[in-house]
Amino acid sequence: MELLDISFNYFVILPENGFGILKRLRVLKLNNNEISMLADKALGGLRNLLTIDLSSNKIVALPSELFKDPQSIQEIHLKNNSISVLSPGLFANLVQLQTLDLSINQLTSSWINRSTFKGLIRLVLLDLSSNKI
Repeated sequence: MELLDISFNYFVILPENGFGILKRLRVLKLNNNEISMLADKALGGLRNLLTIDLSSNKIVALPSELFKDPQSIQEIHLKNNSISVLSPGLFANLVQLQTLDLSINQLTSSWINRSTFKGLIRLVLLDLSSNKI
């Protein structure tokens, strides 16, 4: 399986290695759920993942280890959550990342600095609109 769309459901939590058995997964759509908690290694084992959509959930913070395993990610969609904190180095290993949508969240300038997006050499689209920056 290369695409898994489980959007518009009632998922509340993403457990550690919850999708790890899907080794060939390239696109994971979890938008429009009720997700408020993600385990540190919720994306563990997804080494071929290119796109993840977690838009329109109830996420407040992202675990610092969330993107350590799937370093091939090219698109991350986190629009319309309640994210107020970005851990230092959260995106550090994502050298293939081209699109990062963090619009409509609760981010402030205290969590956005020079090192927040350091190393994202392929980043083409960064959307921080409708935050508290």
